Amino acid sequence: MRKSFFIFVILLIFLSCDKTLVDINTLDFSNAELEYDIAINGFISTEKTRHKVTLTKPAAIGDIIGYNPISNAEVSINDGDNTYPFEWIDEKRAYYSVDSIQAVQGVDYTIEIVYDGKRYTATDRVPITSINDTINPFKRTIIYDDNGNISPPDDDWVELSVTQHNFGFDKHLIMLVNDIICEDHVSDSIKNIYSDITWLSQRFRIHVHQGSLPQGVFPSGFRGTGYSGEPTDTIELVYLTTSDTYYEYLISVFNETDWKSGMFSTIAGNSKSNVSGGGIGYFYVVSSRRVRITYQDLIKTLM
Repeated sequence: MRKSFFIFVILLIFLSCDKTLVDINTLDFSNAELEYDIAINGFISTEKTRHKVTLTKPAAIGDIIGYNPISNAEVSINDGDNTYPFEWIDEKRAYYSVDSIQAVQGVDYTIEIVYDGKRYTATDRVPITSINDTINPFKRTIIYDDNGNISPPDDDWVELSVTQHNFGFDKHLIMLVNDIICEDHVSDSIKNIYSDITWLSQRFRIHVHQGSLPQGVFPSGFRGTGYSGEPTDTIELVYLTTSDTYYEYLISVFNETDWKSGMFSTIAGNSKSNVSGGGIGYFYVVSSRRVRITYQDLIKTLM
């Protein structure tokens, strides 16, 4: 009797459930409060230059998603002894340090932003790195002939490929690759474009990961790029070493973006932030090292 009654209750529950399709456009989010007041993105490095910080207004659900810069804030960075003010550059739609800044390894740097009567801060430390460390995530591109067979390497031309995420290394860092152009044939205007600090955010970033993360090793897809030239041609490798806390932030971002739909994807969650007082984003510092090397020397160090 009890068993029959239990089955009856379960059937009643299932029969009483009814799915209704709701159009998201009919939902009213106008009264939903934003969790964050400001989004901060900026960095300084051990290279002496005018560094850049962007401040944006987070968009609410239902708003038109776009770049909404904040131009009326007070921005500065300090290292405990010195304060470096920033100024708004209208044509860049961002803040740039008034003077050139060169971060020092092992020092904490704090960004301070005053906006709409509130104060926001974020701190990161420049990692201490060895200048002799070299990491090479590149692979020699496999070339096939017309019959589908692997062609032997061309002694007169080197083609390299690399993926955006590379695993199995004993440390984490970011790499950039700059093609070296003969400076005698480059105008001053082109040199100024290449010297703009936006190179860090605009160029293809190669991420070198410490160890192996299943969600990153087995993603649903990946991005890659290639570089090629004559054996004696020179390229510039830029090694950017970050703090462990910024690396944790990057992993939290990749878990929600690049690695979101893989077979080992993680549970959804917010990305990390080091911004205080109702802000989001990350202010970070990097230790930068540039190495110029020929293709023939680079392929000698391939894994």
